[in-house]
Amino acid sequence: MYDQLRDDHRELTRIAGELLKRTSTPTLTDPGGLGRCRWGLARTLTRHLALEDAHVYARLDKDPRPGVAAVARRYKAELCRLSDQFNEHMADWTGDAIAGDWPGYCRAVRTLLAALEARVKCEDEELYPLLAETRRSAAA
Repeated sequence: MYDQLRDDHRELTRIAGELLKRTSTPTLTDPGGLGRCRWGLARTLTRHLALEDAHVYARLDKDPRPGVAAVARRYKAELCRLSDQFNEHMADWTGDAIAGDWPGYCRAVRTLLAALEARVKCEDEELYPLLAETRRSAAA
């Protein structure tokens, strides 16, 4: 499970890079490719969030160390906000909306991906090390 979480982060980073590349052009040049990229991001992110919810937060919420459950609750609340932001982005930026306001879509993508990148970094640096410590404690 831990390896899957890390693999998801690598895949999310790869897809984000592809999406940034696709949105660095002055005009929309490949709507189909953009759609596949967006679908890949949505699919990977949705799977990742479900995995985190089921395995990371549930485990950390029961951790006996002071403050760990509070960190998990904070991350989960932040995750809910990011998930809402992503869902709004996907709902707002339909194919027609993207074609009608390419520069606006490109700005919106950069904003969304910056939030996603910051989240991945925080998880890698704070949340997952807590999870790893919990796993080591349980194995001992």
